[in-house]
This record gives sequence, structure tokens and C-alpha cells, in this order.
Amino acid sequence: MTQVVGIVGVVGSGTMGAGIAQVALEAGERVVLHDPDPEALARGIARIRDGLGRRRRTVGPGSVASMTPAVDEVMARLATEPDLARLAARSDLVIEAALEDLSVKRAVFVALDAAASPQTVLATNTSALSVEAIADATRRPDRVIGLHFFNPAPLMALVEVVAAPASDADVVAHATIDALLGAAGEGDIGTLFPDDEERWRDADSIDLLRTVVGTIGGRIVNIDVTVLCEEPRLAPYRAQMERTIAAVTSARVSIKATTNEGMGWIGRGEGIACIAVASVESE
Repeated sequence: MTQVVGIVGVVGSGTMGAGIAQVALEAGERVVLHDPDPEALARGIARIRDGLGRRRRTVGPGSVASMTPAVDEVMARLATEPDLARLAARSDLVIEAALEDLSVKRAVFVALDAAASPQTVLATNTSALSVEAIADATRRPDRVIGLHFFNPAPLMALVEVVAAPASDADVVAHATIDALLGAAGEGDIGTLFPDDEERWRDADSIDLLRTVVGTIGGRIVNIDVTVLCEEPRLAPYRAQMERTIAAVTSARVSIKATTNEGMGWIGRGEGIACIAVASVESE
């Protein structure tokens, strides 16, 4: 389901953090900027103001950019937040642009995860580190992505979007939903979420799973999933996928994979199939 961004939180006010904040401001978003160093935060704000001013001075008369709001009007949508937890609680999207060090980034994401709404998307601007390793520090790896802005962000009209393995897994989530609905005698996913209804079009599979868990009643005990595919190999991602489904369902989850021995459309690598079985205890 398409999510409208309300407030963009940016962690880190260095060159990249300030540049990302400027991009969000120029896109019309409200931005909250955080840096643990007050002097660095002040430099970041000055960098943003200067960048907005230079953008207005370098455009010609009548161009789209020359008609953008005055710098002070844009800066009015920028707020600062010295407390990381409060920034997380206020934001709908958080983009981390901290030091390119895995332990530092994981610590930031632990704090963000603890304070942010379950619907908040957490993004890292890393250019070289594993998005999966960063996402693994949270309880919501399905809501963690990489958003790699290129430097200088306000001038480079390019963002690399990197999904952690647990950010997808649509086939596993869909199969799990059908298994839970079947166990509870509630029909199937197409009946509950018809794709001809606008509210369910392009819906996030994990969000649908959360909806089902909240409506079926009873305690979900076990979920057993078998993925049939030739590629990619599931082994590197299996544990994270299990944690993702378990975090939503509070059940014991087992996910395993098998190939189709090169036969049929699965064997040719044209698609993936998934079978799930679930047990639900009535309350």
C-alpha cells in the first residue's frame, strides 16, 4: 500500500545528512534533523540554508527552480531534535546518514526501532555496508531499506534503493496469510483483500499479515513454510525471514526451501512457489 510521507527524520547533519535534508525540503516535506553534536547540527543547518540559497541563485528566470518558495519559507519546514528517540517517534520515514561504521549504524537502528511507530520506514544511506546486517539489529527488518543518495545529494538526481532480503518475501507472507485464514476458517487472501479495491492495491504483504493476525482470533502456535525455487539460495536469508514472520505472528516459524529438480516453470527459474501450514488455537 502506498504510504504518504508526513515527516522525514534525518540522522546525521554532515555533508550527506544535510544534503538529504535539503532534498526532502525541496520536495515539500517537513524535515526533522538530528545530530548528537550541537556544533555539527548548527553547521548542518547553515549548510542547508546556503545550499538552498545557491540553488536559487544559479537558476535562470522563469525556470521551475526560480519559482520555488523563498529560502526562509523552505527553512520553516525544518526542525531540529537533539533526542534520537523523539526524532524516531515524530517521523514517518527516518534516513540515517551517520558514520560509515556497522556498529555505529546498528546502534542507531536499535534506538530508532525502539521508539518509532511500527509503520515507520527506517532507511540507511550506507554505500558499502550490508543493509541486511543493519536491518538485523531491529525487530522490523521488513521496514528497513537502503536509500543511497549520491554526493552532492541536492545536485545528483539519483537514489539507489536497496531492499534487505526480509523487505520482500511476498510469496512467504502471502502463503502464511492463506494458511492462517484456512486454519481459522476465514476464507482466503483474495476474499479478504480483493485486488479490485483501491485500499488493497499494491498493499505491503507484511501489513496484510499484521491485519490478518489482528482479526482471526485465537493463538497462532506454529507456521511451517516450504519455498520451491531454483534461485536465489534461501539459506543466507532463512533465519531473518523466520524472525520477520515470527515478529508479526508471535508463533514458532520454520521456513525451508527445496528445488524442483530443474523441472517445469519453477525448475526453469521463471517463478517461485510457496506452501504454508499453520496451527491456530481457539481462544
